[in-house]
Amino acid sequence: GIRPAPYVGRVPARSQLWSAFRQSLLTSRPGCVVLSGGAGYGKSRLAQWLVERVEEVGAARTMSAFHTRAGGAQDGAVGMLLNELGSERSAVARQSAVGASDQPQRLLEVLFPSGVARAADPDGDTQAVTSLLAQIAKERPLVVWLDDVQWGPGALRIAIDGLRAIRASILFVVTVRTEGLADRPTESALLKILEGTKGYEPLEVGPLTPGERRELATRLLGVGTRVADQLSIQTGGHPLLMLKLLEQWVDTGRLVPTRSGYSLRGVASEPMDVAQVWRVQLETTLAGAALDSVVALELAATLSRTPDVGEWERLTLDAGVRLTGAVLRRLVHRGVLIEVDGKVRFTHEMARDAVVEHARQAGRYETHCARCASVIESLYPPGYPGRAERLGRHLLEARQFAPAMSPLGDGAMERFHRTEFAASGALRAAQQAADRLLDAEPYPDDEATAWAMYARGFVERFGGDLADAGRWYEQAGARFEALGHHVGAGCCQLGLSGVARGAGDAGLAIHCVETAITHFEVCNDLRGLGACHAGLATSFRLNGDHEACLRHVKAVLSICEVQDHPFDRVRVYLQRAGLWADLGRLDDAELHYQECLRLAERHALHWEVARAHLG
Repeated sequence: GIRPAPYVGRVPARSQLWSAFRQSLLTSRPGCVVLSGGAGYGKSRLAQWLVERVEEVGAARTMSAFHTRAGGAQDGAVGMLLNELGSERSAVARQSAVGASDQPQRLLEVLFPSGVARAADPDGDTQAVTSLLAQIAKERPLVVWLDDVQWGPGALRIAIDGLRAIRASILFVVTVRTEGLADRPTESALLKILEGTKGYEPLEVGPLTPGERRELATRLLGVGTRVADQLSIQTGGHPLLMLKLLEQWVDTGRLVPTRSGYSLRGVASEPMDVAQVWRVQLETTLAGAALDSVVALELAATLSRTPDVGEWERLTLDAGVRLTGAVLRRLVHRGVLIEVDGKVRFTHEMARDAVVEHARQAGRYETHCARCASVIESLYPPGYPGRAERLGRHLLEARQFAPAMSPLGDGAMERFHRTEFAASGALRAAQQAADRLLDAEPYPDDEATAWAMYARGFVERFGGDLADAGRWYEQAGARFEALGHHVGAGCCQLGLSGVARGAGDAGLAIHCVETAITHFEVCNDLRGLGACHAGLATSFRLNGDHEACLRHVKAVLSICEVQDHPFDRVRVYLQRAGLWADLGRLDDAELHYQECLRLAERHALHWEVARAHLG
């Protein structure tokens, strides 16, 4: 092996981080430093340096939230708060973990619905998380590290809300891989908003300087040699690549000790991509390991960078495999895993990527994804927050496109009830599945294809292409009707009503909703009927027909009494408030807007909060 990697250079960056923390401490105001740069340049190492220094001097409490493409159960702010505040199930115990707080108990129930800390977004209900962080920061200064936010839009919203709303000493340290933003429009847009928020500081992390490269290479080798110069030049100042390439030279026996230091055996290799070096090192680390241990590691990587202990145990039990202690220690020693209090996580997203690629090359990855989907489906009941999208994403990776369509659509709607912004990631995943199902004609006459067409219409509609959206909705609706699938046919008619409203044709919009009602009544789908009556109430109110509007508002209220859903009830209060305002009953309108605001804030329905404030 090689000696532990020392920390060299980055003096200006470390000074900026410490100054930002000191400024937040002195002013009792929030701050945010965004560390951006390519993968492996040391962003997380800098954030970790600040966390360690703050803990050493006891200046503040620290918390860390990690994010991955897969979106595991322990990712994001929810996982962070579970780890920091403990997993006690009683609200009283959780409240005592925060300390003496005047925050109402409903905040904890929003963050931990039904006594379980999960949400559709790994970062939870962002308003509730921000409020809880504010309470913690009022008692003691706080440093919150949000890692890899290119996969965490909720984390970015927490940082934005924190800078705007918190009046206490809290520093958000945000790390983002710039190359990861290329296909992440939501996260890119949120970063732009964060840049314009008071308290934001940018910090770009690039290659080491020539002097820093040589110092790191020399300290890794323990002596200055031509090999140190070669390592410095070949890696171009990329610190993680320097470390991994040196480990590879040691593993392959290329590094030979001599009287004057070290020399390299054989012809020097060309510079390699850091991801390739990770994969080569993983192959070496796993050489000789039992297949059981390798499969157990691959299952952990398939779940997330921070796999949930319960899910991983169930997966390994079902697969009949186990990660042995010897292999675990080897992986920890080689910097692939970190083990803390019996929990493991991958040191870097690239380490997880290397394990996933190992599973792909062995032809096991799709089987692992299918197994993960099965475990998620069995562990969590339908309607459980976050279940649908995670199930759909694993089915998508398992190339089971037809079964993936319905949960991905449910996941998109679960997020859409918060904001359209939040739904974009799930919609892109649904579109991927739809594209695979619709990549060649003639299309099969089955339910999965019909849902795929509906998903394409949904994506096109919110992308602004109303003509294409209408065509996909019509094709999907015709197939649903042929199959006798009234829920699907009703959803398509609702989609067509949205297209008609967007095109300014109120009469056609009303006709489509009335057609949707006939479909939902056949199968007694109350959520569909509620959506229809709410849509008709809006259309009639905009047309000035207040009597018809009130009739449909009452219909939604009667449905809410049978099947209460916060999103539906908030929409009812918005409708009635707007109606009373139109009729000049301003006191009644104000009472309904206040009730709408109370419910929307409680359930973190941010778009409805804004609409209530506007009213």
